[in-house]
Amino acid sequence: MSSSLTLEITETSIMGDPARSIGILERLSATGVALSIDDFGTGYSSLSYLKRLPVDEIKIDRSFVTGMSEQQWRRLRSLGCEVAQGFLLGRPTPATKLLPWLARYEAYGATDRPLPEPRLALVDPA
Repeated sequence: MSSSLTLEITETSIMGDPARSIGILERLSATGVALSIDDFGTGYSSLSYLKRLPVDEIKIDRSFVTGMSEQQWRRLRSLGCEVAQGFLLGRPTPATKLLPWLARYEAYGATDRPLPEPRLALVDPA
C-alpha cells in the first residue's frame, strides 16, 4: 500500500449494510485512503462478495489462525505473504515500551531474524 492512511473496518460493520458500505468504501478508496478489512471470516460474507470491495488488505479473524506456528508463517512467507500481525509476531505494546523493544530487536541482527520486521500495534497504557 502506498497510502499514508489506512482505514481498518471490521467485516461485521461492512455486512451491516453491504450496498451502502460498498459506496462509501469506493469513495474513500478514490481519495487515496487504503482500506483494510479486520476480523475477516466473522461477518458471513462470501469470497465472491469480497472481490467487489475496494480493499487493499484483509486481516483474517484470529479464530482461523489461533495456534498458528512459526513453520506455518514461514510457509506463508515462501508463498509471497509479506505482512502479518498477531501474537506469534508480537503482542500489542505500550508506547513507553516500544523504543526499548526496538533496540533489542535491532541488536538481534537482520540476518539472524527468523521473522520479518514487526508491525506493532500501539495500545494506550491507561
